Amino acid sequence: MSGPADVAPVTLDGVRYEAIHWGKQRGLGQNGGFVAAYDVASGDELWVQRIYEIVYGNKSPQKYDIFIRDMIPIDGGAALRIIDGTGRVFRLMLNNRDVLLVAEPVTAPTKPSPLKPPPATD
Repeated sequence: MSGPADVAPVTLDGVRYEAIHWGKQRGLGQNGGFVAAYDVASGDELWVQRIYEIVYGNKSPQKYDIFIRDMIPIDGGAALRIIDGTGRVFRLMLNNRDVLLVAEPVTAPTKPSPLKPPPATD
């Protein structure tokens, strides 16, 4: 995956929401996939919510990192629409921190190779 993009924080009703890119440095177990909420007045961190899980395989760990690339308030400020580096879209409900996968990325169907004969039909 590519590195993290600058994701603008979102401020709603005195709370600033920020994407956390380097979660491993904070002991969160993965890089990317977290949103933190901060009280604007005090600067105190209120909570951290994992939006999606990253499963690390045998390759170099950074090959698996998936970062949040966009965060937009929706539903009149009741939720955030979060898009990750693969194109998945999530909804984070701010009142209870429920996370819902809204859409998977659209992938084009693979075309048959013109060098390969079509499969035999009976």
